[in-house]
Amino acid sequence: MKQVAPDSVAVDTLASTGTADSTGSFAQLDDDITEASDLLLSGELGESTSVLYEGLIGFATTQGPRIFGAFLLSIGLYGLYRAAFWLLRRGLRRSQFVRPGLETLALQGFRLVGLPLIAITVLGHLNVNLAGLGLGLGLAGVAVGFAARDTLENIISGVTILLDQPFRIGDKIITQGIYGTVTEITLRSTRIRTPNNEVLVMPNVHMVNNQLINHTMVSPLRVDIPFSIAYEEHPNEARKIVLRLTRNDKRLHPDHPSQVKVLTLNESSIDLLLWLFLISSDHERAVQYDYAEWIREALRQADIEIPFPHVQVKLDKPLSAAPPK
Repeated sequence: MKQVAPDSVAVDTLASTGTADSTGSFAQLDDDITEASDLLLSGELGESTSVLYEGLIGFATTQGPRIFGAFLLSIGLYGLYRAAFWLLRRGLRRSQFVRPGLETLALQGFRLVGLPLIAITVLGHLNVNLAGLGLGLGLAGVAVGFAARDTLENIISGVTILLDQPFRIGDKIITQGIYGTVTEITLRSTRIRTPNNEVLVMPNVHMVNNQLINHTMVSPLRVDIPFSIAYEEHPNEARKIVLRLTRNDKRLHPDHPSQVKVLTLNESSIDLLLWLFLISSDHERAVQYDYAEWIREALRQADIEIPFPHVQVKLDKPLSAAPPK
């Protein structure tokens, strides 16, 4: 026959006794509350108050130390959690290998794991049936999952963005026809600051599923400035005048010279394109605005005609009136 150590039996007996006492105390409190409610509905206010008071006193006497211990335990664990969170955030910010987006993912993941662990530990100290609680939470989680499907899709998309990195914080992007700078990436949404200093909040699922153009990922960025001249003008002369504007512009990349290309021969104009290669995508919009004005003024001063939409009406010579009969 298998021998069991007396100490082991004592520990198991004590643990089971503590769990039984805790369960019995909660059950007794539930019975007292039910009885007090029945007495109150019967109009016996005094008896109802007495039963409820005695039930609460009995519960506090048997479970008070355990609840107070759980309260102190929760405070201690939360303090450790905050200290660990602060150390993790400080380490991630000082690391040269962790990007800001991954830092956000790591901190939010630590929060999602740390806080439930604290709750489970405290509930375990109170001898709460975690198996039954877990089953109930699992069923509730399924229901919440169906209700919060969009939120879950955004969270999954946020993780995809932070791992795949189609864009990063500080990148200049165009999405759904909107140009801006990425300022923040969270698990649910991406925040973009537009040139008008407005903040666009885009759900991550849209950032993943829709077309997106990143102007920062590859360097140097090329900016195209279109302009047109009349057919009576010579493209080579216009090319020389326009390229003269790019000299000594510190915003342009020195290893990639600017170029002027003939784009197409339109019905009433020769359409050209100025290629500008930028050192930084931060100058993109300013360069576009500046050269659009500079090209127009330089061509005007050189007496090179810039065509514009207009209609020419040509009247044929009228027929001579028929001689009278």
